[in-house]
Amino acid sequence: MNTDWSKVPETHTMPVAGWCCYHCGETFTTRGSAADHFGATPDREPGCLIRVKYGDERGLEMELRKREASEDEWRQRALAAEDALEVAQIQVSEFEAIAGGSHQALRHKLDSMQGRVVTADALIEGFRERSPEIFAEVIG
Repeated sequence: MNTDWSKVPETHTMPVAGWCCYHCGETFTTRGSAADHFGATPDREPGCLIRVKYGDERGLEMELRKREASEDEWRQRALAAEDALEVAQIQVSEFEAIAGGSHQALRHKLDSMQGRVVTADALIEGFRERSPEIFAEVIG
């Protein structure tokens, strides 16, 4: 079915700037007023239909929009937490792979490396202390 939309009469005229509700014909010129009426996302029910359901109670409509905004905020927080958890789990598995299977093995490897560093530092310090003697033996 190909409809020629130019020949279909419009219920409400589109404003030059802003938004027009095709349910009630109300025009909104700011993003905030449009979001209050239409909701923040396309899946929300327009305010005019909410007011029809609940007896033209604008206060209930505004409270609903506040709750929807809060719900959206918590949903975003939950998604961010899931993403952070996934990243942490990947990092843990990478560390375990490096360590050979467990965080205890990684700790053992790190302790062993720390012991090697301490030994190397002691050797370097010893060489520094004996360097005049060593130079005298080599040159002398």
